[in-house]
Amino acid sequence: MSRHSKIVLAAAAATSGCGIIHSVPSEPPPPVSVPERFSASSEPAAERPRLDEGWWRSFADPELDRLVETAFEKNLDLDAAYARLAAAAASAGVAVSAFIPTVDVQARVSNGQQVINFGTGPQSFEQSALTPQATLSYELDLWGRINGTRNAANSDLRASRDDLATMYVTVSSNVVDTWLQVIEQRATLALLEDQLEVNRTFLELVELRFRQGISSALDVFQQRQQAASVEASIPPVKANLGVLEHQLALLLGRVPGSVAVARVDLPELPAAPDVGLPAELLLARPDVRSAQARVVAADHRIATAIAARFPRLTLSASGGSNGFNLTQGILENFFYNLAANLVVPLTDQVRLHYEQKRVEAQMKENLANYGKTVLTAFREVEDALVREARQDELLIEIQKQVELAQATLKEARTRYRNGLSDYLPVLTALQTLQNSEQRLVAAERQRLSLRVQLCRALGGRWASNLASAPRKEAS
Repeated sequence: MSRHSKIVLAAAAATSGCGIIHSVPSEPPPPVSVPERFSASSEPAAERPRLDEGWWRSFADPELDRLVETAFEKNLDLDAAYARLAAAAASAGVAVSAFIPTVDVQARVSNGQQVINFGTGPQSFEQSALTPQATLSYELDLWGRINGTRNAANSDLRASRDDLATMYVTVSSNVVDTWLQVIEQRATLALLEDQLEVNRTFLELVELRFRQGISSALDVFQQRQQAASVEASIPPVKANLGVLEHQLALLLGRVPGSVAVARVDLPELPAAPDVGLPAELLLARPDVRSAQARVVAADHRIATAIAARFPRLTLSASGGSNGFNLTQGILENFFYNLAANLVVPLTDQVRLHYEQKRVEAQMKENLANYGKTVLTAFREVEDALVREARQDELLIEIQKQVELAQATLKEARTRYRNGLSDYLPVLTALQTLQNSEQRLVAAERQRLSLRVQLCRALGGRWASNLASAPRKEAS
């Protein structure tokens, strides 16, 4: 047995306990159970919106479409995600370059003077010499270490692209939800201004009756207090409106105060999307695919760590000349060399052992994160479905309260005018009606926001399509 064979066998013995071949599945299943269907389902609809075409288009509002498109072009979080994707692509390129032979070229120029005695006397000659040398080396990937590094980098690149798609989902949902909140504040402001006019009208009637001696000063003070309460509610709404517009401007990559929403009434609730099956959700959610890709990357790093504990074989070739006479154009003393180098990590096994343990622990962490991401995806869909169903019930009850408050106020005013009661029932009914009207606006916006959350939870291939295509330059 040759000396080199003994070294290889010794290295194999030193690395016993770890398999040479480490199989890495391309699409590992989630480490949690996947239900057959969701416990709740969205309401049936004759024509459901297609999430792959951009779910926000179901609101059928050109202004919203322009806002989302602007955010896709100028949002700074998307800029950062694109930069991370470019860095991951560069890392993948570095990993691929390990398969390319390494070529080093060296050249040295020297000048000298040679003195020759021809009998008539010594004569000197200037000489310039070039000493070129080239070396080529290439490592044979015997155990898949280089290939594992490349595959891990490619999986990281796939995860970064899915992270970018996740950012598209996040940005679009944030833009739509902020847009809805802006409209809610504008609608609330208009409602408060109308309610203030109603309270001032009531105050005029009460003051008139007081001057006629029909009402008491207490009735006047109570109605003035109600009008002041409504008027005091207006500044906070205006402040919220300004803050939300600033948030919308940030999402669009613009300075605060440069974005205003024209719409003043909330849109109609679009048709509910088809939630599909939980197994289909795993394919539609880019964050789930990203978590899966990171599991694959960690698994490839385990394969790389195992392969690093085995010998490396490098082939090298070098050639050159001890001198190339630039003056005479003559190549002198050409040489070449071929070699094969076997490097066995005998004394480095302790470090390589713990490096393998480290990547195995990282694999377990990524696997746990993968399972949590899957469960979170299921929970977000279930939460959105349950909340939307309960929100519909709440809207029905608030609408009933508004109708009952209107009837109560009408009856209380009639009794007050006829002298059958004092002003307190009128005031109470007016407060109840106006509070219910404000709650109704907030509840309608909340129902729309819950639909946004459902569409966000369902993901969609549209985000992956945007992340895979070149980004449109901001105008």
